[in-house]
Amino acid sequence: MVGRRAGDRRRLRLRLSPHPRSQDRLDLFLPRLPAEERPGGERGQGALTAVGARAIDAGTLELTLEHPAPYLPELLKHQSFFPVPKHAVEKWGDAWVKPGRYVSNGPYKLMSWQLGDHIEVVKNPYFYDAKNVCVDRIDYFPTPTR
Repeated sequence: MVGRRAGDRRRLRLRLSPHPRSQDRLDLFLPRLPAEERPGGERGQGALTAVGARAIDAGTLELTLEHPAPYLPELLKHQSFFPVPKHAVEKWGDAWVKPGRYVSNGPYKLMSWQLGDHIEVVKNPYFYDAKNVCVDRIDYFPTPTR
């Protein structure tokens, strides 16, 4: 996702990668817009425009803020703003994030997840910048809190 600020610093345009792919090379899910929010449609007061967001086209979202927020691009790097795998969401609903179903579009893909024991991830060859991912495998081990 690439962001560009307008001159007044209250508008931010976000461009998604033209071909986002998940670890299994299938298309990622981009949020469906209500009819009044779709590009080329009527610009009503739907959910997105009510919060200052509008779709410019299929891959561009414009955010209009009440006040400049120079930290917003950093907040948008959080995983809660990432596109998700359409096929996994359609098949499993909210449970798509459970072990054995999780699909990544990041630098690593989940190999195993033993709850309370460890998480193993390996380099995702379909990540857009895979050639610059230097570590092939990571094992995470939980540490009990005291």
